[in-house]
Amino acid sequence: MSSPANSKGQSRALATGSLVQQVAQVTGLLAMFTIITVLARRLSLSELGVYGLLTSLAGYLLMVQNAAGGAAVRGMAVAGEPRARDTAFSSTVVLYACGGAVGGALILVSAVGLSAPLDLSGETEHQALMGALLLAAATLLGWPLTAYRDALRAERRFVPAALTEIVALVAYLALVLGLVLADASFAVIIGASGSLPLLVGLGSVAVAWTLRLPFAMRPTLVTGASVRGLAAVAGYLSLAEGAAGVIYVVNRAILGVFQSAATVGLYE
Repeated sequence: MSSPANSKGQSRALATGSLVQQVAQVTGLLAMFTIITVLARRLSLSELGVYGLLTSLAGYLLMVQNAAGGAAVRGMAVAGEPRARDTAFSSTVVLYACGGAVGGALILVSAVGLSAPLDLSGETEHQALMGALLLAAATLLGWPLTAYRDALRAERRFVPAALTEIVALVAYLALVLGLVLADASFAVIIGASGSLPLLVGLGSVAVAWTLRLPFAMRPTLVTGASVRGLAAVAGYLSLAEGAAGVIYVVNRAILGVFQSAATVGLYE
């Protein structure tokens, strides 16, 4: 049984972590609102519509991954001895890598499939496809690194995890706005919009190594059973988020196909 002092300390840690996480969520909302406001003044309506279609898909895929992260956190938190912890962590990295690959492929397929129905100009279509390629690459590279954020949460380092997200959001906002104000190409702006998981992951890696978390990536411990077990639980947790994501993305796609990319831009 935990002592009263221990229980009080854990409760305080949970409360503080929850508060800082709320600050991180508000920071994220403000960052996204600022970016879309600036882009609405810089891009044409057609470009804004294409941006909304591609980045909304990447964003909702990330929401699905975040929902599935609950299973990863639980798996690492309940693992007792070092080998079990490393197995849970390594399986999470592999699962996220597979998810990032699938997500990147969906982004590319969506970009190619929608380019003709949207009736874009040649240059806008080219920039959109190049941007989708960069967005897919950012998704592929960023998702596996977020396993370190889950490791922080599994070790109940809620405040460092939330602070890392806040710093990553500020860096993300500065990156995208800097590119927009520097008149970077439309493709680069689309690609940068998918850099948030990469920034969060890199920050989490640095914090995890600094705090010497008891987790290590050991590919030899990963088995089909360990990944399937994690994926089964994660699938249930992400199902609702996935359904919501499909609805929102399809709304934009319908607008673009039956109206125009400019209509999607107005919707954004």
